[in-house]
Amino acid sequence: MFLKNNKLIHRKSIKKNFFGYSVKKFSIILASILILTNTTSLLMNSNVIFAKEKSVRSENNSAIEPLQSLNKIINGDFENNHISEKQNWLYKAGEKSKIISENDNSYGKIESDSNDEYILQSIPTISGKTYKVSADIKVNAPEGESPSKVFLVAMKGSLENTVNNYQQIEFSTKINEWQKNELEFVADTSQALIGIVKKGTNNKTEISIDNVVVTENESSNSKVIWYDEFSGNDLDQTTWRYELGSLRGNEQQHYVSSKENVFLRDDNLVLKITDRPKEYQYDNPRWIGRNPRKIIYNSGDICTMGKKEFLYGRIEMKAKLPKGKGAFPAFWTLGNVYPWPSNGELDILEMIGAPTDERLKSGEKPATKTGDQQSNKILYGTPHFYYANTNDPDKDGSYAPYVLGGNISLANDLNDDYHIFGINWTPERVEWYIDGVIYNTMYLFGDQRLEAAAKCINSPQHLKINLAAGGNWAGDAGTHLGEDNTEFVIDWVRWAQTDEQEQAMNEYYKTQPVISGIRDFTITEGSDANLLDGITVDKDNYYIDCTIDNEYMFDNLSDVQKIESISMNEVNTLSPGVYNINYKAQPKGIVLEETPTHKVTYKSSTLIVLPKEELVGVKGDSLSSVELPNGWEWQNKDLIIGSQETYPVIFRNLEGTGNERTTIINIPLSVVDKEIDNNADNETDEEPIDKNIDNNEAKNEQQNIDTNSNITEVNVDKDNNTLPKTGGQNSNLLFAAAIFLIVSSLVFLMPKKKIFKI
Repeated sequence: MFLKNNKLIHRKSIKKNFFGYSVKKFSIILASILILTNTTSLLMNSNVIFAKEKSVRSENNSAIEPLQSLNKIINGDFENNHISEKQNWLYKAGEKSKIISENDNSYGKIESDSNDEYILQSIPTISGKTYKVSADIKVNAPEGESPSKVFLVAMKGSLENTVNNYQQIEFSTKINEWQKNELEFVADTSQALIGIVKKGTNNKTEISIDNVVVTENESSNSKVIWYDEFSGNDLDQTTWRYELGSLRGNEQQHYVSSKENVFLRDDNLVLKITDRPKEYQYDNPRWIGRNPRKIIYNSGDICTMGKKEFLYGRIEMKAKLPKGKGAFPAFWTLGNVYPWPSNGELDILEMIGAPTDERLKSGEKPATKTGDQQSNKILYGTPHFYYANTNDPDKDGSYAPYVLGGNISLANDLNDDYHIFGINWTPERVEWYIDGVIYNTMYLFGDQRLEAAAKCINSPQHLKINLAAGGNWAGDAGTHLGEDNTEFVIDWVRWAQTDEQEQAMNEYYKTQPVISGIRDFTITEGSDANLLDGITVDKDNYYIDCTIDNEYMFDNLSDVQKIESISMNEVNTLSPGVYNINYKAQPKGIVLEETPTHKVTYKSSTLIVLPKEELVGVKGDSLSSVELPNGWEWQNKDLIIGSQETYPVIFRNLEGTGNERTTIINIPLSVVDKEIDNNADNETDEEPIDKNIDNNEAKNEQQNIDTNSNITEVNVDKDNNTLPKTGGQNSNLLFAAAIFLIVSSLVFLMPKKKIFKI
């Protein structure tokens, strides 16, 4: 039984009982198929949703390991695993105060028969802050005598004045086994001396110390407010963007977005150095005429500029660093707008790799210009900022003299294991640490230079992660980094804040200009577009500047190239592809240079340029029927045209090697209705039955089925950034069940022998 233009079509040759049985069977089968299809689709989409939820990046709670307490003592276990160039243990001259080793343990000891001895370490403090000291102590004295005048101390002042204590614990009984002792003090100076002291002359008491920890009591515990575990298959491009080409210094790498050089593996981000094809090697363009180094490698560099910014708190990374001559990994922050160094820079980690043991054996030598700086064991933490009164040619206040940066040397290569590298940043100071051990502290008050640092650094910063090769500081890179599989492997990055740090951040943003109306734009090739349309700033004395860059369109194999900055009046010249729109709210009539005196806001969005030829699809057909330009690909070609407003497209950059970067974007599609076959109304009852089923019908009209309910199976690709909507699937399931019940009821309620009266 079929309907055509609301008229019953008869076929005398069809037997009634057979026809009724067929309708019954067909109804059951049809309804069963619809139920099965929709149920399967619902279950599959539910699995997709579940998988997506597991990989969502949380803004509230971290799934990674808990935050470490930060220890202000270097080498607190006396094992020499951490050696700082700024602070270590201080001893009285002679042989009575020293570090000894026994039973595979090292510790500090003041021996008997000594006078006024000490083992102390000077730590930076903040006046008014409370500090907790913890240490293991042993105390001994000759048989029949009690210990005398030995102390665990927190002192202020200098070594010459050991009487002025914050707090002290005096030990007057023997302690034969290690015993943990604790004390607290409130600082009123910028430094404190922590350790053990022995007073008097000819004192026969021995005192030993081990496992010293000093922590600052926070007003509240730090909480993680953002993190990225680098799970999935692709970099989260809502947070990260690529920096490309030859960018900084006299270095020897060309940054690319290829998946050979920037990729996710086993829930890690990997930045990898590979050999750059010889035909694309070139001299560093910034050093022509000044002994430029040859750019011989490809590598990776990502940042959060315009997408996510940071102000105060703990910013840290868990990573395994590369090794090899001139391998130069970095994790750092940079201000958004002002020219360098006025924008402020915090190098959270830098390391300059040395030749591996294997390469040393084969004859490779460290770079001579850098001396001991090339080491797989030394970590550097350094600030950069504008300071007018320095002799440094760049007016970088970290130099001349160089006292604000710090470094720490580990017993083992930084490549041997994962480590946690971070800064703890407040309006008053920046602390650099590794694995919870603070090795450098820079105050942001106290003199003109430090106050200049505060003006540059205490403003929103974006994150950068890169793997360079060689440079003026790093020296010449070795020629084996590509073949030696040189990788910078990042497990996670995160940002945490205390209540005090969050309050300080919010106070800063109270007067920060706010840009409203930022959104993605989609235009066709050759079109003019006002990218400032609807974009406003909330301050009258500010205006919005707008530029475009070709990050997504970058050609990895080109000659000397870097990201181009494109003005707004050049929008109509852009080729089809994907671009960044960069918005900057800045004060009117102000040149942004030297000391930052005005707050500036920087944000970015996406510009999609579609091919000039309009993309048109027929409603009801699949996306596979619409041809896309070269380099564009439907993420799910089976999606039905007309089922949604925009459709996901995989866009590839121009390299064409198979390892190029891909980006998922959503584009609109012009939709037209299918043409209706006007000859269908002229069909007669004498036509064969198979011709009554019109596969090209624009409208299906059946007495008991209204196909306008759009029963459509939508396949959602697991990599689609948009979660599938399940409401339609549920309605489809219910609708299929209704069909089954209605049709089955009609069949079984009719007379058994005469199903239909024809």
